Amino acid sequence: MFPRQLLLVHGKMNNMNNLLFEVSSVYFKIFYLDNNNVVNYWSIDIRDKSDVQKREIVNDFIVREGITLLDYSNSLVLWSNNQSVLVPSNLFEESSTESILNLNFGENYSKNTSDFNRIPLLNSVCVYSIPTWIKSLFVLKFSGTKIIHASTAWMNYLLNKNSTGKLIGLIVLDSEILTFTTFFDDKPLLYIQTRYQEMEDVIYHVSYSIQQIGKSHSEGNIEIFDLMGGNLDFSNSLIEKMNKLELLSNIKLTVHEKVDQVAMKLCV
Repeated sequence: MFPRQLLLVHGKMNNMNNLLFEVSSVYFKIFYLDNNNVVNYWSIDIRDKSDVQKREIVNDFIVREGITLLDYSNSLVLWSNNQSVLVPSNLFEESSTESILNLNFGENYSKNTSDFNRIPLLNSVCVYSIPTWIKSLFVLKFSGTKIIHASTAWMNYLLNKNSTGKLIGLIVLDSEILTFTTFFDDKPLLYIQTRYQEMEDVIYHVSYSIQQIGKSHSEGNIEIFDLMGGNLDFSNSLIEKMNKLELLSNIKLTVHEKVDQVAMKLCV
């Protein structure tokens, strides 16, 4: 249960905190934040459940744990799945979200709902699918909450870094999905999402992608962010193996455990 001393009704706490939700088809996470510091944290497993079951499980959980009673100034939902596409704004204006998803994923994309987030500084739009239960839950329980695709937050995170004359990138590891994004001279070069099973799959996709954009010998920094949390051994082993193989000899690989928490400030 949530600590009794933190169950505060809106308007009774001077130090305003923030709520960050990380949501996917397999997990539902809640971070109660004071700046980038985690005041409290919850996580539940919702894999192998229907959308109706997921909504009921999550709804019961946030009521039971007193999440709706928390005092917060901003609330952000980062939805993560592998059905997202980054397109130029001018192309988006001439298309529909459904046609863009259909073009990229065929009939296999989730047709529950489609949505988009504009990224003005990139003159781009992130188009993605998102289940209806997520939107309906937050409209009812957390009015005013901003819902975006997690990759939009990761783009904003990289945009906030200086990539002049060097390569910067972010490897995001979900339970079975790899998202890899790179910038050079403050412009996006690469955005890929693909499934992986073994560490070797990650090494292949990252090294091959860097090679394809002609940046194998560039200087820079690539960060690794584990969305599932608590899997530092995998991330550190990935860095060790890639360093031994010398696939990215001039690029420093590091682990960053709080990418979403830092990105929140750039998205609300």
